[in-house]
Amino acid sequence: MILQDFIALSPILDLGAFCLVTMLAIAFRRNHARIAVCALLSCLFTLATLPWAATAAPRAVTTLLVVDGHALLYMGLILSATMVIIALSYRYLNHQFHEQDGVEEYYLLLLLATFGGLVLTTASHFVSFFLGFELLGLSLCSLIGYLRTRRNPLEAAVKYLLLSITASAFLLFGLALLYFESGAMTFHEVGVSVKQWQTVPALWVGGLILVLVGIALKLGLAPFHMWIPDVYQEHRLPSRHTSRQSPRQRSWHCSSALPLRSGYWNCHPLCTCSVFWLLSRWSQGMYWRSCNRM
Repeated sequence: MILQDFIALSPILDLGAFCLVTMLAIAFRRNHARIAVCALLSCLFTLATLPWAATAAPRAVTTLLVVDGHALLYMGLILSATMVIIALSYRYLNHQFHEQDGVEEYYLLLLLATFGGLVLTTASHFVSFFLGFELLGLSLCSLIGYLRTRRNPLEAAVKYLLLSITASAFLLFGLALLYFESGAMTFHEVGVSVKQWQTVPALWVGGLILVLVGIALKLGLAPFHMWIPDVYQEHRLPSRHTSRQSPRQRSWHCSSALPLRSGYWNCHPLCTCSVFWLLSRWSQGMYWRSCNRM
């Protein structure tokens, strides 16, 4: 890696370093206000590095990550949303917990979820795509059940964990089938393989279906969206906005950036899936009228 690679990855590297600093601050001295300010400044400083990273974009850092305009846009959205959630969370946690209860890990989990979202936005390889998904999903699972003295948040966390595990199983098996047929795991190389084939192998189509099912389960896309009201309605913390908005940002990112990084907009399955993802999100918002179900 050269200097331009580090500049392009500066938002991810900075947020990762801030996560370590926050963890050490919690370990040495607990203070709710200090940790909340530290988490807020972490997102603010990371957001400030986006213009610097843009000077090196677009840039492929190894085969795992690509920093381009799409990635920087969604990084800014995720970081901005996280700062708002941190500001909303401080007063709520003060009201729900006593100082001796220890609520500082909440902000660390929120930063880790944000870190997973940043990795996901720059993913150009199925491995980095899966790692970003899982880091974000596991952090959200802990955030959903953070009100550990109440029954409903714990029930919601268990539901989310079971569904996330099921989705990961579908996703991994589908990725294995795609790799078996195409011999590649980068979005671009998989796209090139599909264009070279005269007839798409049935095993590859099966793998694609499993991958789409796994992604749809994680994002809550129709027709795999019936679990969303049960989980969101029982999630009372301000971080519920992360669990709501992250899937929406991920669905917009997947529907716009993945076809571009695969190197072909004229691939009918991928374009069809992009349109389907956007329409499913729109239909869910129209169907669920109450705030908790939106």
